[in-house]
Amino acid sequence: MAATVVLSGSNELIYAAVEGEDRIDISTANFGRGLETLLSQARLSSGFGKPTPKTGFLLLDGTIHLAATSVLSNHELEQSIDNSAVLIMLRRIDEEFLGGLATDFELNDMRLHSPQNDSRALLPIMGITGTKLATLA
Repeated sequence: MAATVVLSGSNELIYAAVEGEDRIDISTANFGRGLETLLSQARLSSGFGKPTPKTGFLLLDGTIHLAATSVLSNHELEQSIDNSAVLIMLRRIDEEFLGGLATDFELNDMRLHSPQNDSRALLPIMGITGTKLATLA
């Protein structure tokens, strides 16, 4: 996991660790567009019983990450502890990650390209808000 972040209902930092190191300087400003949408989706999912994790691609400090979010909950009580505090777990999508995928699935030369590259042989990596973050070759 590249980063773990917990935000309060007012999106203030409760906890953050990046690459295993505690960070107190992370805020919503470190994320690209789409974080608010992902947080809203996670918070809305908790209103119908057990929370349902929500996922999508986000930028963190300018780098593409796969993000998984969920409100914090106590599964023994089957209810949310605070249905507004959200856990965000992030996995960096970089050359190392893509190399592992390429090896596991016998794919050759997987790499990220700028979002402006419109070649038909590329798969767009779309952010939560529908913005193209990059393309995958």
